Amino acid sequence: MANEKTDDILIEKQMTCRASRPDVEIKKQVWSQITADPQGISAVQQEALLSGFNEWGQDAILEPYNAQYFSVLTDKGFYGAKSYKYLKEFVKGLLPRQKEVTQADIDKMQKVLDTIPQQDPNASQAYIKLLQEGVELMQRTKRLRDFASSKLVSKK
Repeated sequence: MANEKTDDILIEKQMTCRASRPDVEIKKQVWSQITADPQGISAVQQEALLSGFNEWGQDAILEPYNAQYFSVLTDKGFYGAKSYKYLKEFVKGLLPRQKEVTQADIDKMQKVLDTIPQQDPNASQAYIKLLQEGVELMQRTKRLRDFASSKLVSKK
């Protein structure tokens, strides 16, 4: 039994490492597995892929997925089929805040938040709260980076 658990952990770590590679084809496959077709992998393995997907220094490779991220968040087939735990990892883990957070990014997230209750009056309040937390996290990130940037400029 201990070996099976160790093997599972090893597989999950390998999946995370693979998802973190700066490879266009790998990102494409992983995106499909974490958003649409898990291709027979477990929810825990999807979370392992998710945790490796959004890596620093891969802006060019991740840009198309940053745009798709907002679309996926409004897809009832996506958020209706995932557990709260997975949605929390997805919303916060892929929130586009590793790069410069722009007001346009915040506006896109706010639009998602505004769209869900209109599109799906029965949407989970927990999911709506996650989206609200995403908006707030992006706002805080932008304010903090703007403040830090202003302090650097004033020191020059």
